[in-house]
Amino acid sequence: MTQFRYNASYLLVAAVSVALLLLAPAVRADALQDISKQIKQGQYPQALEQVDKYLAGKPKDAQARFLKGIILTEMNKPNEA
Repeated sequence: MTQFRYNASYLLVAAVSVALLLLAPAVRADALQDISKQIKQGQYPQALEQVDKYLAGKPKDAQARFLKGIILTEMNKPNEA
C-alpha cells in the first residue's frame, strides 16, 4: 500500500510538471501578444510597463527585448532602445 502511494504521488507530480511545461509557452505568448496589441494601439507607456514586468522574470527573452526596443523608439527614446 505504501509503495502504491509513493508511485501515485510520483505520477501526480510528474503529470503536474508536464502540464506546467505545456502551459508556459501559452502564457508567454499571451503576454507578448497583449504587449504587441498595446504597441499597435499607440499605448506605449502601458506597453513599456508590461514589457518591463515581463522582462523582470525573463530578462533574456529576445522577443520581449525586441518589443521593448520598438516601444522606446516610438517614445522617441532611441538611446534607451
